[in-house]
Formats: sequence, structure tokens, C-alpha cells
Amino acid sequence: MVDLRTREEFESGSIVGAKNIPLDSLESRAAELKKIGRKPIVFMCASGARSRSAQKVSSKLGLEETFILNGGIAAWKQMGLPTTK
Repeated sequence: MVDLRTREEFESGSIVGAKNIPLDSLESRAAELKKIGRKPIVFMCASGARSRSAQKVSSKLGLEETFILNGGIAAWKQMGLPTTK
């Protein structure tokens, strides 16, 4: 799970075990993303817009098994699923 929100947003609460890689630093952290990419990657953000952009970037990097958490952290919280700070 890759949380694309800003550091401040991430620190306000995120999905347990998520790794914070803000969208604006995704390309500069490509090596880190490729290392994660050995497994399926689920992108998440506040609502889903940044996740769609990240999926396009990851495709250019050659990562094929990427997914989007529809509705982002908002949907996750609405379903009552756990978060951490």
C-alpha cells in the first residue's frame, strides 16, 4: 500500500502498514517504488485522483501490477477500517 498524500496528511492518519511516497516525489523515488513493485502495489490518497496519476507514472516505470483504492482514505475510514498515526 503506497499512500500518495503529503507527509502532513499521512501523519494525520493512514492505513496500517502503508508507505508514504507523496505523488510529487514518485518519479524521484522510482528505485524505491520498483523495489516495492516486486509485489502488487495499491495506491491510495484522499479520494482517488492522485492514485490515478500515480498509476500512469508507475506504468511508465514498467510496473504493471498496480491498483487503486477507490475512494481513498475517506472510503477506508467510512467503512470503519483501522488507521494509525
